[in-house]
Amino acid sequence: MVMAILFFFLAAESGMVGFAKIMVEKNEELPGIRGGGVEEMLPIHIEAQHGHERMMEFLHITA
Repeated sequence: MVMAILFFFLAAESGMVGFAKIMVEKNEELPGIRGGGVEEMLPIHIEAQHGHERMMEFLHITA
């Protein structure tokens, strides 16, 4: 599960919507899982720092 969360965060950060969609089909909880670290951000917070509009829309709908 840890690897799935890591890859989902990387997909969000990179704007890889297709990859993120496939992952959410397999685990609908991924958009709502907070990352580790000090800030414990959601994937949508990570994406917002990078400005990928399509990914922002996808995460907004699925979160």
